[in-house]
Amino acid sequence: MIKKSFLVLLILSYACMAAAQHVEIIKWKRFEALLQRNNDTLYVYHFWASWCVPCVTEIPNFIGVAEQYRDRQVKVVLVSLDFIESYKQSLIPYLNKHAIKQNVLLLDEPDYNSWIDKIASTWEGDIPATLFIKGPKKLFMAKSFTKEALASTIQTLL
Repeated sequence: MIKKSFLVLLILSYACMAAAQHVEIIKWKRFEALLQRNNDTLYVYHFWASWCVPCVTEIPNFIGVAEQYRDRQVKVVLVSLDFIESYKQSLIPYLNKHAIKQNVLLLDEPDYNSWIDKIASTWEGDIPATLFIKGPKKLFMAKSFTKEALASTIQTLL
């Protein structure tokens, strides 16, 4: 019985570690540096949280578009705004349940007022929201996307 319990515990631990391996906790200073990259790649930074119903509804659209453009200079980055204190109980199970293998940045900056304006002066902090950056060009949209609308926006920016 002890061996069986140990095996179950080991399997569950491995499953949690697998998801945790593709969640990177990141502070604003490092994230801000990522936003400053100036190259030919189109970066799609999608701000979301596992507790946000419209966000989780559209996550498959972003994953699908990431797959669709994986051979092009397009990089979709899922930026989670889940609470750092509870991400192991909310974000990790969500990623596991939906078999999301894509890397996720967990932005660990609880003082939203210190960085939201740096993303877009028009952003009031509502999610979902998406920032598109290609070289010096930036486009910010605080709205939900269908897969088709997202692909169309990406196509116009390429």
